[in-house]
Amino acid sequence: MEPDLLTVDEVAARLQLSNWTVRQMIKAGDIPKFPLRSTTVRVSRAALTRWIAEQDGTALESPSNITRLETHYGKAV
Repeated sequence: MEPDLLTVDEVAARLQLSNWTVRQMIKAGDIPKFPLRSTTVRVSRAALTRWIAEQDGTALESPSNITRLETHYGKAV
């Protein structure tokens, strides 16, 4: 059974993004985080699944979405 809470590394791997970009997305509130301690960030597997489903329906790894994320967060993913 997979854990219900994911680390930033696990979220980044699932979204095929850098850890930096995922942290920025969490900080901006774009990806919901599970509150633990101020220095520990986890993302609920269910919340991540819902967040992915709420996106515009295109693959996150598509070139247009990579460009959109790079532009929005100011750093290459």
